[in-house]
Amino acid sequence: MVAASGWIGFFAFRNVEYANDLWWTFTVDGDAPRFLRALVAVTVVGIAFVIYQSLRPVKPVPPMPSAADLADAKRIIKTVRGTDPNLALLGDKHILFNEDRTGFVMYGIQGGSLIAMGDPVAPSDSARAELAWAFRELCDGHDHRVVFYQVLEDNLPLYVDMGLSLQKLGEEAVIRLETFALEGQKRRHLRNAHNRSSREGMTFEFVPAENVPALLGEMKTVSDAWLLEKATREKGFSIGRFDPAYVLHFPCGVVRVHGRMVGFATLWLGGTHEEMSVDIMRHIEDAPHGVMDFLFAETMMWGKANGYKWFSLGLAPLSGLESHPLAPIWHRVARLSSATARTFITSKDCGCINPSSIPNGGPSMWPRAVVSTSPRRCSMWRRWSRGA
Repeated sequence: MVAASGWIGFFAFRNVEYANDLWWTFTVDGDAPRFLRALVAVTVVGIAFVIYQSLRPVKPVPPMPSAADLADAKRIIKTVRGTDPNLALLGDKHILFNEDRTGFVMYGIQGGSLIAMGDPVAPSDSARAELAWAFRELCDGHDHRVVFYQVLEDNLPLYVDMGLSLQKLGEEAVIRLETFALEGQKRRHLRNAHNRSSREGMTFEFVPAENVPALLGEMKTVSDAWLLEKATREKGFSIGRFDPAYVLHFPCGVVRVHGRMVGFATLWLGGTHEEMSVDIMRHIEDAPHGVMDFLFAETMMWGKANGYKWFSLGLAPLSGLESHPLAPIWHRVARLSSATARTFITSKDCGCINPSSIPNGGPSMWPRAVVSTSPRRCSMWRRWSRGA
């Protein structure tokens, strides 16, 4: 670029005779002297940048987790309450363990940032704090920006003490399974939809993880059909993907119509038997209407019958942002974007349950937050539940 600019400049001023005085000539119409000085300045800056980049230490890229690392991560996941740590088993993120391998941080690398997926995963507050600072030190030592993406409200004081900032991005709905039921006047819409699906021949089956290998072929057929219908591809990092090595870690819920699999969802079960949620949700194009509502309702009833307390419906991006005139401009712009997106996207498009069909009109209230943080910017998700 510099060479091309120099050639154009010398060509444009080819009729100007060179003299040393040109460097010190400052006039309104002295284009040639200005060109010479600018060319030297740009050349010096370019050389300095090249030298800086050449002498700058190369940021090391840590190896991806081995089979032994994933086994240790799975062991640790069974000791914590939440379900999001199961994303470590995707194998697409680096894993930072503490010294005694009783906790870890899973993270990805994007540009100049190390992005941790969720809070540090460990059974105690002190271990989580130790891991958070260890991750901060890793970022600082390699000249990366630190980001914690989707962290819980309980750990906000820790991130504030680390000097990180917060920015809300949305909310997560959580169903209180202890009060979830299909009976009663307020549940009639969900009950009627569930009964209609049953009359159409839909049946639900909970499949333990050890029995999933026998269903992989059917599940892959459904998954491929869903991807083709949605014209999309598998994702990762904060969302599971249909990879047999990953899917085999979890139980799943299957919906059949007259013996044919028409939909399924892989299930995350919290290690302390409190929280459960779904990860991968797929159905075929010609599945009966309401197949995913039926799947969700049956899964929640299974969770209630087996002693689980909470069921996560997942995150709702850009929801719950402040509408006050003095709210940050990010909130106002995001609310406008969210309203526009909802014009084109419905729960049916997403293949998930419609919150309006939940008993009492919505999820139960639970003040649990999810946030992401970084020194300059971050994202914050708040887990709320409404009514139950």
